[in-house]
Amino acid sequence: MIRKKIGIYLALIVTSMLMAVLILPVIQKYDEKYLKVHNQVAWDFKSNMNYGELFNTENNKLQSLYERTVKDGADNLKKAENQISKAEETINQCKLMVDEDKSLVENQLIQMKESEELLSKIDQKKVHKETLLSLHDSLINLLQTYNQALDQYEEVLNLEQKIYSALKAEKDLKEITAIIDEANQSSGELSGTIKDLNGYIVSYNKLQI
Repeated sequence: MIRKKIGIYLALIVTSMLMAVLILPVIQKYDEKYLKVHNQVAWDFKSNMNYGELFNTENNKLQSLYERTVKDGADNLKKAENQISKAEETINQCKLMVDEDKSLVENQLIQMKESEELLSKIDQKKVHKETLLSLHDSLINLLQTYNQALDQYEEVLNLEQKIYSALKAEKDLKEITAIIDEANQSSGELSGTIKDLNGYIVSYNKLQI
């Protein structure tokens, strides 16, 4: 039963980490699209100085796309954080269960040892052979239960390591978001430069007239 619960908790942890890790490719995808359009607009601007209006339109679209992407990434990150928090609570509960099972098995082993010592003092002729075999089987079962509890405790430790990895992925995502913010600021500065150039062109045309 405990293994089944831990399996469910493990699936929950893996799902949470996948959600956190999948955010990074999504942001990279939109960042590549942003750079591609930005480079195309810059090239067209060199060939046609009146391309500034179209650039502003595309830049607004990209700005909207970027804001929506960041919002979706933040929502997914929040969901991942909630899943990780729940997983940490689950792991703590599993630890308590494993500790309780370990303590129970150790007490049972002590009782078995005391029973064996007591039986050794009794006349062996009065002890039925089947009773001894039954006690021996019980001791083996208890040892197996103890080993299973130790295996489950190791699985809990592995779950903790995966949670720490998910938290590191969260930190990397925040750094990527900061880079995107800086790229967006640079795009705004370029848009201002285009407006200034358009103003110079209008003034020049008036002088020609």
